[in-house]
Amino acid sequence: ARPGDKILEIPDLTSYVAEVYIRPRDATLVNEGDVARVFPTIMPQRAITAKVTKKEDFATTRNERLGSEDPAGNLKEHAVRLELDEAPPELRPGNTARVELASVVAKDVLIVPLIAVQQSDDESTHVTLASGTRKAVKLGRSTLTHAEVLEGLKAGDRVQIGGTPRFEGATNGANAEAE
Repeated sequence: ARPGDKILEIPDLTSYVAEVYIRPRDATLVNEGDVARVFPTIMPQRAITAKVTKKEDFATTRNERLGSEDPAGNLKEHAVRLELDEAPPELRPGNTARVELASVVAKDVLIVPLIAVQQSDDESTHVTLASGTRKAVKLGRSTLTHAEVLEGLKAGDRVQIGGTPRFEGATNGANAEAE
C-alpha cells in the first residue's frame, strides 16, 4: 500500500438504501416521498418500509449501467433510490431484496378500471353505469389496470365491467372493489 491508499472502509450499518431500476412508463408514476416495501432476501418474510429519496430524470440501458454488450441489455430503466426506515442487524451491504413500489396514477383523483372503459368508432370513450346507461368520460393518465377520470364520473358512481359483474368504478385514489 502507498501512503494515502484506502486500506479498510468501515461501513455505517445504522442505515441502508436500496437502488431499484424501473421502466420509463412506470417511472412517470413514481415520485420522491412515495412509500415502498422492501423484502430482503436474507429475511424474505420481513417487510421493511422505505421511502423514495431520489429518482433519476433520464433512463439508461442495462448495457450502459453494467458495461455489457447483451442484446437484452438495451432495455431502458430509471434508477430509483429508497431509504429504509430501519436497519435490522441481519442486513449487510450488498444484500439483494424484492421491492414493492406501488405507483399511483395521481393523488386525490377519481380512477376507473380500464376494463370498464369502452371506445367508440369515433375514438370517444365511455363507460356503462350500473343502471345500464352509457356515460362519456374523458381520461387522463393511466397504469396497466386503471385510468384517471378527468370528466364524466363523480365519486360513488358505479360502472359495469363486461356487462355482468358490477364494480365500484370511480374511487378516490383506491382500487375498485367488487360488490
